[in-house]
Amino acid sequence: MAARAAISQGELGMAQEALERAETWVLDRSVRPSQVRNQITDPVVEEISGALRALAANNAAEAQRRIDAALGKL
Repeated sequence: MAARAAISQGELGMAQEALERAETWVLDRSVRPSQVRNQITDPVVEEISGALRALAANNAAEAQRRIDAALGKL
């Protein structure tokens, strides 16, 4: 994953962008109009969100762990 490589190279901004794109990709799904307001509960989204929070806290190791967990759930 691009985010993992970016973290390894110390490019945390690039990692954040890659994670945001990945999160959008996972969230991009079809739902019935009656379910649009329902919160999406997806374990992959939770891991990506956790990775983003870890990056914001400057915790690269936790971000990489969460990325690996997200990849394992795809």
